[in-house]
Amino acid sequence: MAYVIRPAMPPVCLKPSSGPRAATRNNKPARTAVRQPNVLYRIPVIRTTPHPPDSYSVERTSIIPLYPVSVRGNAPLTHETSCARAPCTKLCRRPPGHVKRKCGGSWQAGSRRAVRLRQGSQPAPGGAQRMSQRTLSALLAVSTLACGGAKAHQAIWEPSVSDLAVHAPDSFRVTFETSAGEFVVAFYRDLAPLGVDRIYHLTRYNFYAGARFFRVNPGLVQFGLSGQPALDSVWADLSIPDDPVVGSNTRGTISFAKAGPGTRNTQVFINRQDNPLYDTCCAGGFPPIGRVVSGMETVDALFAGHGESPVNYQDSITMLGNSFLDEQYPGLDTIAMTRAVEP
Repeated sequence: MAYVIRPAMPPVCLKPSSGPRAATRNNKPARTAVRQPNVLYRIPVIRTTPHPPDSYSVERTSIIPLYPVSVRGNAPLTHETSCARAPCTKLCRRPPGHVKRKCGGSWQAGSRRAVRLRQGSQPAPGGAQRMSQRTLSALLAVSTLACGGAKAHQAIWEPSVSDLAVHAPDSFRVTFETSAGEFVVAFYRDLAPLGVDRIYHLTRYNFYAGARFFRVNPGLVQFGLSGQPALDSVWADLSIPDDPVVGSNTRGTISFAKAGPGTRNTQVFINRQDNPLYDTCCAGGFPPIGRVVSGMETVDALFAGHGESPVNYQDSITMLGNSFLDEQYPGLDTIAMTRAVEP
């Protein structure tokens, strides 16, 4: 079967199907290629050495294709490129030149490698220093017990169809305990039933425990990658259909990020300012699912010292987890646990 090598392409979702292939150029390993029907698209080399299924270590010399963990770059990144403003979750590629995206963001070229070693990185002041490691570990341990131990583990690591079909209450509140403090979000099922059902499951069973706030800018705060590669791979294909946009992305509202129609998954963002553009852009808009009702000052105080840079490496975050973020972007604030607020 003949395949065509396309060096560049417009933004589309790429997903490993029947296995990666390696493209070559001048008899040298070029970039990893993901097979689509009759087409090979070159994507950046992932330089990793597999250890246990849930961890990877950076390796300088070997060039190994993508491993079976799902690498759905998220928000707005991907394959080491980014759409700087839209809270999308798209596996995309940089089109030729500098092209404006529909959402208002601009495409920016990133590294050709999914893992770029930075030399001499110094720890940045911020969230990681606000809560001691001992305190954070204790909260994570308590959160596991609070969620029912084995049941919580199964609901997150082996979610069943029946688990995911459970309807959320008409409204409920969740406290997010973070290294920067607490904030409380009220969720309303009439805003976006499918989205609220999903966030109900994720927060009920503490999926976000240990997740980093990897994107913090004046307009929004984004999180939702668990920091555990094996866990993120479990949820990579458990997307939910779209809800119509009922509310508006005003300051304090929380919405799911997405890559296109039917791609909402685990990543969410909190609007730090009014973002009416997100009501209509990017394949139907981003329907809000709730609102921060207490602790917005905590959301405003989340560490933002790395700017948009971590977003440009979401494939690396997915593949390497929090170890990548801790090494390359120290200081990011962390979610210790989520707990329901009693009515």
